[in-house]
This record gives sequence, structure tokens and C-alpha cells, in this order.
Amino acid sequence: SRETVVVQMPWLRRNIRYVTSAAAAIIVAMFLGFLVSKPFNSNVTLASRDWNVETPYILPDGTSVSFSGTSEIKHPKQFDADLRSVEFEGKAVFDVAKETERPFVIHCNNMNVEVLGTSFLLEAYGASDQYKVDLYSGSIRMTVVDKNGNLVSSMEIEPGERGIYDLADGSLKSMTYAEVKHEELMKDHV
Repeated sequence: SRETVVVQMPWLRRNIRYVTSAAAAIIVAMFLGFLVSKPFNSNVTLASRDWNVETPYILPDGTSVSFSGTSEIKHPKQFDADLRSVEFEGKAVFDVAKETERPFVIHCNNMNVEVLGTSFLLEAYGASDQYKVDLYSGSIRMTVVDKNGNLVSSMEIEPGERGIYDLADGSLKSMTYAEVKHEELMKDHV
């Protein structure tokens, strides 16, 4: 037959307040240690699902982003001292705050758009075969990088031009506004 052995700890009964206080202090210390070693995620994600978004989203540097359709932007709560960098997928008009000492870079998979202060429309849906940038003012540089982040090609875009990145062959090309309209008309009527 089995006997049940009861272990009595009279010191625990006498000191229960101290033991629970010490246990609570240890748990709080562990939690604070976790926060210091692994702070809350510093990236902010915004996803817009409305086709008619009235209010632009303002980034920490004052850059305005007006979304069109399903779009997502990821950015830090504060930009670095020497670079403003975001990840983007979707379609939006960017009105980038001008800061010549801190370039603004938008990463869209293997294509990057680098600006100093300008206004443009970026269309970079993950499922599409082309990413497009329509430049309204200022100037931008489109770059293509390989999987290791090495520069493959780069191209400057001027106001009134469209920059196109073809995902199938990794090429960059630019088109004038007239060429863009001609191509759109040909697609609509063929």
C-alpha cells in the first residue's frame, strides 16, 4: 500500500508575504529585462483597403502617402539620421519631404526608388509583372538589385516620364507621357 507523505514547511506559512513579494519582483524584473533586450517592434505597418482614401498618411519625416487600392507600407517609427527607408507594395502617390542630406528610398522587392524631394505615383503590386513610377516633379533614381543586394542596373527619371521595372527580365525602361498614352490607347483598342 502507498502512503501519502505530507511535507510541512512552517517557515513558508510564516513568511508567505515575503515569498510572494520576492516572486513578484522576480517576474517584474524578468519582464523588464525582456523589454530592454527585445524592445517592441519598431516597424509600423499601414494597410489601406479603401479605393477612395481622402486623408493622406504622413510618415515621420513629413512625407505624404495617398493610397489607392490595397496597399501596404512598412517604416520605422523614426528614420535614421542618414537615410529614410520604407518597404512598399501597392499603389500610392508619394509627396516626399525634401531633405537633400537624407535620401528617401522605397523598397519594392528587388526594385528601389530613391528620391530627395519629389512627387510621384508608384504602382508596385507583388502579383504584377511590372512596377511603374510616374514622376510629377523633382527627380528619382530607380535601381534593381539582386538577391544579395548588389546593384544590377539603375536609371534616372525626369518629370513627365514613367519608369518601368519588368519583373520577368529585370530590365528598367523609361517612357514619355506621350508614349505612355499611346501604349494605353493601343491596349484599349486592340
